Amino acid sequence: MNNISQKVGEMKDKVKNESWNSIKDAYVSVMPVKTESEFIKKGTLTVDEFVEAGDQLVKACPAWQWKSASDKKYESSLFDECK
Repeated sequence: MNNISQKVGEMKDKVKNESWNSIKDAYVSVMPVKTESEFIKKGTLTVDEFVEAGDQLVKACPAWQWKSASDKKYESSLFDECK
């Protein structure tokens, strides 16, 4: 019985993740990439702010480094020049 409960839980998680990914993909496809900072107001970063923060993190903490994303995780509308 425990194995069945675990399988059901895994299936529920998979459905939730796939649903969330579909919603996120739909949102990203219709919303423009932000170019004006809303960090103070909403806590969100523009692409440039994200890159600057990442550069500062890499500079301050040598254990951190930039890496390419896998094609599955890569957001094609962002960072085209970095691919």
